[in-house]
Amino acid sequence: MIYLDNAATTAPLLELRDLPPLYNPSSLHGAGLAAEEAVKAASRTLAEILRVSPEELIFTSGATESNNTAILGALTGETGAPRGKAREIITTEIEHPSVTECFHNLEKRGFKGVYLKADETGRISRDELLSAVSPQTALVSLFYVHNETGVINDIPGLAAEIKAESPETLIHTDAAQAFGKISLNLKNVDFASFCAHKIHGGKGAGGLLARKALTPLMLGGGQQNGRRSGTVNAESIRDMAFAADFFHNHYEKFLERAESLRKNILQVQEKSGITVIDGGGRRSPYILSLSVPGARGEVLLNALSAEGIYVSAGSACNSRRQKAGVIRKINPRAAEGSLRVSFAYSTTPEECEAFKEALLRHTSSLRRN
Repeated sequence: MIYLDNAATTAPLLELRDLPPLYNPSSLHGAGLAAEEAVKAASRTLAEILRVSPEELIFTSGATESNNTAILGALTGETGAPRGKAREIITTEIEHPSVTECFHNLEKRGFKGVYLKADETGRISRDELLSAVSPQTALVSLFYVHNETGVINDIPGLAAEIKAESPETLIHTDAAQAFGKISLNLKNVDFASFCAHKIHGGKGAGGLLARKALTPLMLGGGQQNGRRSGTVNAESIRDMAFAADFFHNHYEKFLERAESLRKNILQVQEKSGITVIDGGGRRSPYILSLSVPGARGEVLLNALSAEGIYVSAGSACNSRRQKAGVIRKINPRAAEGSLRVSFAYSTTPEECEAFKEALLRHTSSLRRN
């Protein structure tokens, strides 16, 4: 198997299998206290990596819950009614569904949504964004690294300019594809979402940087100071911190390896005529969005899959929906033959060579037919 769909999910680190079990950190016995300390240690590790305070972190089931908690929790009260007077909310047309669906939900509650378009490189216009921001803007939500194209938003710069224009505007970023992989600067960000399974932690664990007040979406036992009720998933939180620390300690090496793998695959451009969406050069090396003219992405995906080579035709959250898709919104000409290739720290040059050979072979066959 050659797995090149790591933006969808990654295989957990083998080292996680050797870690001991943890129990309910709310229990008062010794095993519970040990679990509580493990969660605190994980919080300190993650806070140090993100350069934030441990008290600012909330643990969730993943980035989807984190996005929902940040956007809905920041703007609505316990009854679901809007908080504050500002009623405009800004995001992009190409965000993850867990962001855009929250915006659609808020529009039903009286908010006005503004959806910024991306250009053919996948980038959002800084000028259009800043011209849309006003004192009536309650919240801006922008991806840090795009999950289908790998394009990087200048979150530090944009956040600083938004705050200068409208200091009360809340800023949220979905950092699921950035966390652990590129250097993050969250200085002017109020909320940032991340998860474990994109960096070889387990599924079902995530986190939220929350610097401003939130109405909790999960009610019950009052865990995490009442910000997110439910038994704290101690093992998954510990494992997430372990994986994040692993990536943090090998950051430069893994980044260089991903860049090398990306350049390796792009050698097929001369032979296949593929096009690439790369943010004008501002992109994560872990994700490669390419399009093969004259071929259908799903047909290529199925042909590669039959050989045990796994890539994606887009986000795993969108791939089974009959919708136009994100790539069509960015570059309609590239949408039909689009594929997403995404790397892990363990991806090898040999795997990339096998993918290139298979891609060229199937592309040539499809064009002949």
